[in-house]
This record gives sequence, structure tokens and C-alpha cells, in this order.
Amino acid sequence: MKKDYRIIASDLDGTLLDSNGRLSVENLKAIQELSERGVLFVPSSGRTLDEIPLFVRSIPSVRYVIHSDGAVVYDKRTGARIDLSMSQAKAKKAFEILAEYDTNVTVRHRGKSYIDAQKSNDEAFAYYRLLKDWPPFVREYILPVSDFDAFCASLDSVEMICVFFHDETEQEECRARFAELAEFGLASSDFSNLEIFDSCAGKGSALLRLAQELGVDPSQTIAVGDSPNDLDMLTRAGLGLAMQNASDDVKACADAVACHHDEHVVRYICDTYIQ
Repeated sequence: MKKDYRIIASDLDGTLLDSNGRLSVENLKAIQELSERGVLFVPSSGRTLDEIPLFVRSIPSVRYVIHSDGAVVYDKRTGARIDLSMSQAKAKKAFEILAEYDTNVTVRHRGKSYIDAQKSNDEAFAYYRLLKDWPPFVREYILPVSDFDAFCASLDSVEMICVFFHDETEQEECRARFAELAEFGLASSDFSNLEIFDSCAGKGSALLRLAQELGVDPSQTIAVGDSPNDLDMLTRAGLGLAMQNASDDVKACADAVACHHDEHVVRYICDTYIQ
């Protein structure tokens, strides 16, 4: 049903980008068409700002970017940030819990990602069950740090902590412990991974904060995604769309199912839902 939607927040991998990680010409044209019709298109990703491909960040009609699982809404035009990061005290508590488990941790801080240099190698990637797409991503975007524990302790805030576990039982126990703590939000983008952020963050929270800043009613927002870390925005937007290639669990939480990510989802949304 077509309505007067004003903001569309879209996940990247498995949603906006096709199977080869590319932005189609059809999607690019649809983003520009949305802008001309007064609709904001907002990329929304678990990645940090620096990890979002330049060809997405540099789209002229894209002004706002939600990154680090909704810890930050970045305004490209002014450089301003809606910052929902963890405080140093909250991050310290999270690191203390994680220290009890066998993990490989990456930390997102002010648009960049960091990893323990001793665990940034093929042997560690295999041990901590990183899927095949992750090691090249780590090498390209994530900065190795020698004294990782001291570095983490020095950070004044943390956007998000991405954790990979060697042992599935430890992963579930750790998830349960964090789930009991009201100050943290949780998500996951891979089977061996846990993403930890401030409870006031999350992609959905960031979308609604942006809508509030712009005077847009929440009912005039659309969110589209394919992964568990998209559920927060799919369930809190005015219209939540799961991709055809999403899991059944994600589809069950959405209002409707869109097309496959190789079939130009922005074009689909523009034609199906925008007045």
C-alpha cells in the first residue's frame, strides 16, 4: 500500500548490495528518484562508517548514514553525529565479562574498527569460526592493535563490540548474561558472532531518533533488511520489510517480504510503497 513515507532505512549486505557486493544502477537511480520526491534514503549498517563502501557513502543524495548497529547517525553534510555509543564505564563492564570467555573481539570507536593484532591471522579466524567473507573484510578495514586490552581500556566511548566465539556453549552463556543486563543491546550477523552495543542504540532506535530530529512521524518510516541485526529497525519502523533472501525468523518479524537482493530493492520499494 502506497503512503507518504519520508525515510527509508536500508541494510547493506544482503539487502541494498547484490550477491557480488555491488550497488546496481537501478537502485542508484531509485535513490535519486526518492530524493527528488522528498524521501530520505538512509544506509543502515553494522559496519563502522569507514567500513561502509565509498560508493555508498558518496551517493550525492544520501545525507545521513546509520552505522555501528545504530550507535551513530552521521550527517555527511555537517559532520554532526547523533551519538548513542557506550560510555567508558559501560564498555569496561562489557570487556570484563568478555574476558571470561575465549573470544576474538573487534571494537568500533569513532567510525573505525580495531582488533587484537595477535588474533588477526588465518589460524585465529578459523579457530573463532569466522565465515569465509570475514577474513578479507578484517584485513581491508580493521586495524590491528598490539596491546589490545590497554587500548580498549583507554577508549572514552565504544560504538559497538563485535565478538566471535570458539565455543558455541560459551557463546550462548555469554549472550544470556548480557541479555540480563538492561544497559546493553544485542544483535548478531553470523552464527558464531555476538554484537554488543548500548541499550539506547540499535538500528531501530537510531532510525527513530533521526525521524524525531527531522520532525518525521515514525509511521512514515520504512526499514528493510535481511539479518538478525536488522530486527530492531524492522519491528520499530512504520513498515518493516524483510528481503526474500532473509531467514524465516527475520521474515516472521517483518510486515511484508520484499524482493531478492539481486532484484533492486530500492526500485521495488519506490514502485510498491512510495506515493
